[in-house]
Amino acid sequence: MKQVKRCPHCGGNLFLSRENGALEWACLQCARTYPAVETPEGIAVVERGREREPVTAGRRRAA
Repeated sequence: MKQVKRCPHCGGNLFLSRENGALEWACLQCARTYPAVETPEGIAVVERGREREPVTAGRRRAA
């Protein structure tokens, strides 16, 4: 089951991903990522995000 939340910056859908071993929420609309924090209620979004390059055609570039 996919968990989808809203981006605090643009309101787009956030998708849970695991990049370089770190669990994070990624917004496909504004290309921001947010650290994911596990809580008793589920996985929460941390408000501060960082910008990254958009993902293109199924290939990710190394950071």
